[in-house]
Amino acid sequence: MTKDDLKEKISEALLLTERFILGIDGMAGSGKSRLAVDLAERYHGKVIRLDHFYLPVDKRDRKDGAEAASHMDFARFRSEVLEPLRQGQPATHRVFSCQSQSFVGEREAGSSGLIVIEGSYALHPAIASLYDATVFLTVDRAVQEARLKAREGDYYPVFEAEWLPREKAYHARFQPEQKADYVIDTSQDEETVLYLVRHGVTSGNIDRIIQGQFDVPLAAEGMAQAEKLGTRLLDYRIDHAYTSDLQRANETARLILEAHDETKIVATKLLREIDMGEMQGQKYDYCRERYADVFEQLKDDPMGVRSPGGETGDEVLARGKTFLKKILSEHKNEVLLAVSHGYILNLILQSLSSDFGFDTPPTVFANTALTKLIFSHDRLVEIPLINDTSHLD
Repeated sequence: MTKDDLKEKISEALLLTERFILGIDGMAGSGKSRLAVDLAERYHGKVIRLDHFYLPVDKRDRKDGAEAASHMDFARFRSEVLEPLRQGQPATHRVFSCQSQSFVGEREAGSSGLIVIEGSYALHPAIASLYDATVFLTVDRAVQEARLKAREGDYYPVFEAEWLPREKAYHARFQPEQKADYVIDTSQDEETVLYLVRHGVTSGNIDRIIQGQFDVPLAAEGMAQAEKLGTRLLDYRIDHAYTSDLQRANETARLILEAHDETKIVATKLLREIDMGEMQGQKYDYCRERYADVFEQLKDDPMGVRSPGGETGDEVLARGKTFLKKILSEHKNEVLLAVSHGYILNLILQSLSSDFGFDTPPTVFANTALTKLIFSHDRLVEIPLINDTSHLD
């Protein structure tokens, strides 16, 4: 089976039933989390990660064999997730942080739509009766090792010594691959995911000031928007994050990734907004009158017009292409986040759409809107999300 086959099965199921619960198990490094997020985004569903059901270290039974999954709190999963969902009720579960060894919040999954339970041990007999369908992701051992080394970095030796033996023991005893409804081999997958985000709202946005590279902070509303997007992305794995070095974008990136301690944020001038020269910091209506000739020229040559002292669209796009080439060459098969500005993001999206045959209309990016691009072998192959602001509803 392929991922496209799985999507077709889910689409068919959601036409026939109000709720569909999918369990995703598999080998470490096979892409369980990424698949779960992708499906939830496509079908407006919810993801419940089994990582949130680890037991505190002092509660684990050190005498049990690795295959017994003694680090998992299946009793809490049954009471907070399994039983409510079985009864057709929403499931609210606590989130356990391994870093702090404490609960750090709650998540809710509704009683309808797609609900994805994702993680190693998703097909453990203690919880396997919940699902409407199950998937097991497998991956070649050499590919698995390469992915885990890239993902875990300096932590890989610990992961290899502590967690891989647990996985192998669990698979040997309970054979989840044989029990799954569908098996997908991800060994050949090479997908780089790039999320594009426009910064949160500023006072300049509210007051219709031409900002360009005029450096202003977020307004209170913009900070709230970024925090809401951060909540939406809390369970996403973001391997690398980039931001414009202008503070409204930088602040947005840091608020989004506040809980992602493992994700380094790199600021770059390549993602700056267009330099509007003399217009920067001025009211739009004033500039429309004062620089009427520039606005008139925009109708015939939108990419070649330069405001006094500023940049052309062609120059901005060149910066954007330089950024894309750099990150796509350096981050194969990873999940990336880029926080930038409305004009440059539209140029990037339009350029990519044109280059790879997508019919994408010019997009006025909303503040903190989320756009998702999927690349395979340096080619744009899909745009599942454009200008999505559902986290602000």
